[in-house]
Amino acid sequence: MFQVHGNNFRKRVTEDTGKVSAARKERMGNYIEKRISPRHSVNGPITLHSTIGTPMNVKATVRNCSEEGICFSSSRRFTTGTTILFRSSNSGYVCTCKDRDDCLLRSISFVTVKWCRESQEDGRPVYEMGAIYMLPH
Repeated sequence: MFQVHGNNFRKRVTEDTGKVSAARKERMGNYIEKRISPRHSVNGPITLHSTIGTPMNVKATVRNCSEEGICFSSSRRFTTGTTILFRSSNSGYVCTCKDRDDCLLRSISFVTVKWCRESQEDGRPVYEMGAIYMLPH
């Protein structure tokens, strides 16, 4: 066993044997969950803005949020490590949480893209991305 350090917490990881069951591969895909706090499924529009002064106004859809970050989809791909400013309208969001007090999507925040996956919608590429908040809540 060895320990992995990061984000002010420790988690125990067992030695990798290189064997992963087919069922687990199907559940995981190429993604490993790294969020500590629970995800809250939401669905609504957000706008993405550049942080480097270049004019950018990209429409996107938020898919879920947590205390640590958001998952969103857009027709524009952002590379891992890109920092962007997102704005939500804070209206019209559909949340599936039982406790709405825990489901708070920030109205504006800087986020850094941590992963990006391409999929297809109506024959067009759509990029689903996960991003972590730059500043704590």
